Amino acid sequence: MKLKLVHVVAMPFPANQGTAATIRELIYALYKRGHEIHVVTYYEGQDISLPEIQVHRIPRFVKRPDRLFVGFDKTRPFSDLILMFKALQVVLKVRPHIIHAHHHEGAFAAFLSRLITRTPMVYHCMASMEEELPLYIKPKFITSKLGRFLDGFIPKLSNYSVAVSEDLADNIRKSGFPKASYLPMIVDTSTIIGGNGTKFRERYNLNGNPVVLYTGVIDEFQGIDNLLKSMTIITKEMPSTKLILAASIPNEIQFNKHVALVQELGLRNNIVFLESFPFHELIHLIAASHVTVIPRGECAGFPMKLLNYMAAGKPVVAMRGSAKILEDGENGLVADTWEELGEKILILLKNKELSRKLGEAGRLELDKFAPDVVAEKMEQIYISLLKHNT
Repeated sequence: MKLKLVHVVAMPFPANQGTAATIRELIYALYKRGHEIHVVTYYEGQDISLPEIQVHRIPRFVKRPDRLFVGFDKTRPFSDLILMFKALQVVLKVRPHIIHAHHHEGAFAAFLSRLITRTPMVYHCMASMEEELPLYIKPKFITSKLGRFLDGFIPKLSNYSVAVSEDLADNIRKSGFPKASYLPMIVDTSTIIGGNGTKFRERYNLNGNPVVLYTGVIDEFQGIDNLLKSMTIITKEMPSTKLILAASIPNEIQFNKHVALVQELGLRNNIVFLESFPFHELIHLIAASHVTVIPRGECAGFPMKLLNYMAAGKPVVAMRGSAKILEDGENGLVADTWEELGEKILILLKNKELSRKLGEAGRLELDKFAPDVVAEKMEQIYISLLKHNT
């Protein structure tokens, strides 16, 4: 059954960053299964080819540098209001079978279209507002309560909810909305496997150095401070170890803060900062690393970098809140403190056989995250929703 789908994406799109990347993969996988796809989104986005997928952007209403952003931006409420009416315009024109709203703001923006046209709507939950809202808006005790309310309220705007982690799906069901299920994120292993690590190490003079890798944004919630502290444990025994912080999106305030901490910890010769690191080089960067790391302590969602690391067959050390599909000692190592994070990274740097074993075990976990597998599950939800809506 060929479906017409309108995806409301409340973030810069397309992009190779985090959840935006997995949304792109899902949309493209659905298109390859024969569905007609329309995307309603912000005016920002990277130059990424999406053949035959029609992207409808809100107008540019403020002048600012062409950049991607993560988290709260003071112009986002205005963007989301305009996105609401843009979505309604597209839905009235296209008359889709399903509206698929991504993220909390996407659900708000899509709800008016659902209300007016009675089109079934799927809400795709990517994160917990109780967890993330206090990171950007203070005071924490107020925004945490507001976030908890929104986490329970927003799914009720939809006919059905899917979530990127079991934790998020459970939270939605516990809030009194039973029509929610876990839908795995997507990793396209072809974009990760086959990098040339040797050339990358040569370019940055890393030959002979043990390399620990973090990729992604360097905002405070990612736990970069704890990762830097953990390096003091590693360098005591392996002083030539290099930690690469490959930041996909620049953040001058956090960058300066991390540089100051590096100086304070005496790690100036052990840290390599790569700002605005291009996605097309990620494959080579991961190949150049010996151990990959996720230092974020709390994560109700699902860190996309975990799938990228595992797809490349690299051993992963993660804080427990971000470990998700990792089983300590089986397909990765899990830590509860920054000290333990350093100790477990050190274990893998010293034990190549354990690193190889964990990397291979991690790669075997990824079948259920394949694009066509996830797209088929999403397709089944659409069809079931249409049957129950008639």
